[in-house]
Amino acid sequence: MSNKDSQTKAFSTVDKKQKGFKSRKSRQKFVIAIFFVIILILFLLAFLIIGEVMERLQAQNPGTTTQPPENVIYVQQDAGNVSLGNMLFIDGENPFDFSNEVGKIINLWTFKNDAANNSKTKISVGGKLVPTYELFGRTTANRIALEETTLDAFNNMILAYCETLDLSGYEEGPASKLSIGWGHYEDMDEYESDLENEDLGLDYYDHALGTSLTLYYNGVPLNESTLKSSFEWIYEHAHEYGFIIRYPDGCEHFGDEYNRAKRLHIRYVGTVHAAAIKEKGVCLDEYLADLRTNHKNYDKALEVSVEGKTYSVYYYAYSANPTSVPIPKNNKGYEISGDNMNGFIVTVEQ
Repeated sequence: MSNKDSQTKAFSTVDKKQKGFKSRKSRQKFVIAIFFVIILILFLLAFLIIGEVMERLQAQNPGTTTQPPENVIYVQQDAGNVSLGNMLFIDGENPFDFSNEVGKIINLWTFKNDAANNSKTKISVGGKLVPTYELFGRTTANRIALEETTLDAFNNMILAYCETLDLSGYEEGPASKLSIGWGHYEDMDEYESDLENEDLGLDYYDHALGTSLTLYYNGVPLNESTLKSSFEWIYEHAHEYGFIIRYPDGCEHFGDEYNRAKRLHIRYVGTVHAAAIKEKGVCLDEYLADLRTNHKNYDKALEVSVEGKTYSVYYYAYSANPTSVPIPKNNKGYEISGDNMNGFIVTVEQ
């Protein structure tokens, strides 16, 4: 073989080696690039998964705050407290637990017939004491009972209402016009028995608490229209005493259709919540849903003004037994009520 052929073959071998080296180097770069792309994808997936887990944890316990922990105190609430308070939502899926204490329950028949309570339930007309309201129904009147705070608020409201009336033509006083019905059930058997009565309807779930009343006008159950026309003062001022209309006009998609149209139920929730509900023009169902959705924790609280005072109202989810409910440290007082579902409604005076 000539020198020229040998050199040509040698160069050809070197060229192939260089090309092979370049090819392997290109493959290595490609593999490394793929590796880094996979790592990046895994990192992004991990980031998304961690973010989703954190969001779920936050939804279960919206306890994160934007203020330093030293600006709050923590009040322990156990599982049973979810079913205690004025703000309980009670329906077929969230029944009332009759083993819970709801406060002192007072029988109205006994209360109204005790002379010691005349100043709370009677007024003077022509020098004669007459009742400000009656109990509806001869057979059921002695079963009507109310929680003590609710009864005090109702008596105060009716006395204030009577002060607005011209009583000169009332020989028997306002009792000739206004009476109240069901307030409280003593036990579940009695409660479920009445719920089987189609004339009563599902709105009677609320009466388990002893904070709801049914109003009657000349023996006929009131509806909202009659309340506005015949008892306008009560309609306009009930919230000042802590009462709401349980299912006001405009809330047709809640509650029992028959009772909304035929019977007016008022319920005591306290002056702060009653003021907020009236201002928003919603029913209790919508108010609680708004708190759970838009006012989680004290840093997102709803502000409510009542008689020159400002209150913060917010929802805090039950997450453990017990749950530490945060309360702003610089407060003038607070109340915590369960919602009978999975959390607490907190009211703080600023």
